[in-house]
Amino acid sequence: MEQMFKELVDFLGEKFEKIDQRFEKMDQRFDQMDQRFDQMDQRFDQMDQRFDRLESQVQNNTAAIEALQGQTTENTDMIKALVHRVDELDAKFDGLLVNTASKESVENIKKYLRAVE
Repeated sequence: MEQMFKELVDFLGEKFEKIDQRFEKMDQRFDQMDQRFDQMDQRFDQMDQRFDRLESQVQNNTAAIEALQGQTTENTDMIKALVHRVDELDAKFDGLLVNTASKESVENIKKYLRAVE
């Protein structure tokens, strides 16, 4: 009986050793998978950081664009006012040309008036 018990223990020992080796291989595979998941997690963290930076840059650009739009509107209004003022000055200048006599015209009038007297 002792012999049978010893054979059974040896047999079961071999089986358990094989099972243990299989579990060791599975454990190694799970360790490799865990490392891969850690690498993927790190990559996702890096991507999150990049997206956060991009989002911040987009917000900064949006603010800059809005500021430029305000400045453009203000500049457009100022240009319109300047154009209006230039048009007014042109009209006054044109009126001066029409309503102002030249030296030559004044001399001609004086000659005419002398001749008429």
